[in-house]
Amino acid sequence: MMFLGDHWIGTEPYGKYFASIGLDAVVGSVGSGVTLRMISDIKGVDYTEGRLLPYFFPDVFCEGGDPIGGEARDNWRKARRALLRSPLDRIGYGGYLKLASNWPGFIDEIQNVVTEFRQIHENMQGTPSYVAPFKVAILNCWGGGLRKWMSNQVHHAIWHRETYSAEGVLECLSGMPFEVEFISFDDVKKGIPEDIGVIINVGDAYTAFSGAENWIDEEVVTNIRRFVDEGGGFIGVGEPTAYQHQEDSSSYQMYLA
Repeated sequence: MMFLGDHWIGTEPYGKYFASIGLDAVVGSVGSGVTLRMISDIKGVDYTEGRLLPYFFPDVFCEGGDPIGGEARDNWRKARRALLRSPLDRIGYGGYLKLASNWPGFIDEIQNVVTEFRQIHENMQGTPSYVAPFKVAILNCWGGGLRKWMSNQVHHAIWHRETYSAEGVLECLSGMPFEVEFISFDDVKKGIPEDIGVIINVGDAYTAFSGAENWIDEEVVTNIRRFVDEGGGFIGVGEPTAYQHQEDSSSYQMYLA
């Protein structure tokens, strides 16, 4: 079993060789819907497992700490949204068991979480959740090859100034009734698949999240404009499509209806 986030580099969980390296399972810390989807969408292993919060450590199970409402309950609400779209096979917790067993009401709270988790599997019985009849695509420089759900972080739900805005978009999508596809600008140049109904481009200018100089590529601009002209949706968040071009004093911007 590999713990996602501690030593996954070199294994590339979304790479084409991952299924052949001999792992039985992947487990990782679940702090949000995005981190759950990072784990649950991995293929090529017998099962996936999420390590839910809180960890049974003294920084939470202490005077003034709130391991029930502030950690366990909040964490499960975020994870459950994504779980209904792409279920983990197992859930668990980690840390010092004595801390948890001595905290009033905590065991009861976890029992509720486990019961709901089992009910979800019993009701779904391996069937996929309902999704809209079109895909939502996240457009960035990585696409979906190696960075599916990983374009903004690679483990744990830790706040980062550079990525938090884009992270919010992915967090919403992790539990919404859409099949999410991650595409690169090279993918756009090859032609946008007909099953994609909406493209989202989010991030600061001059970053791999928004695309930087890719937005002065004639093939990219032409295919995106054609996609919108034919009824597709394009949603930009932050500074999408922004790039200074042709010595203009202002940033180049595409404005798409």
